[in-house]
Amino acid sequence: MRFLLIKNTAMHVKHIWSVLCHRSVGDSGSNNVSLFDVFEQISITLKPVGDNKLAKLPEEPKAFPHDYVLVSLWSREKNASLVGDLKAEVRVELNDPTGKKINEFDFPAVIPANTKRLRSNTGIGNLFVTTPGIYWFNVKVKNSDQKDYQLVAELPLEVLLTIE
Repeated sequence: MRFLLIKNTAMHVKHIWSVLCHRSVGDSGSNNVSLFDVFEQISITLKPVGDNKLAKLPEEPKAFPHDYVLVSLWSREKNASLVGDLKAEVRVELNDPTGKKINEFDFPAVIPANTKRLRSNTGIGNLFVTTPGIYWFNVKVKNSDQKDYQLVAELPLEVLLTIE
């Protein structure tokens, strides 16, 4: 009687890169992408509200309208078969400068059959802010055979607040 050790052959969606920008434009002929206004820092001006003559920092995370896109490139692992769709769940967590998680959102990453790569463009309409400093967008992925999300990228964004 022989026993064979079978290696786990689960295929994974692999994170290649992620960028925060104002917009992205894909060229259908070359399948290349152009990223416009890549964010490293933004400035937000707080204004007085109502009868209050002085503006102040928000006590709770406050949503500021700010359209931007999280663009990510995903790939099948090396030597992976192109047969069948490859699916994973992606979670993006936004942490403020103190490390507190103030927002999160999920989306699926599906690389269709006979396709090697996937570029995801996730539009985000509001930036949640608590205080000036470096905010971190933590990109996590959970493949179909995994129980927990795995951190694959950390994107810093410096937020400058000015008070009128």
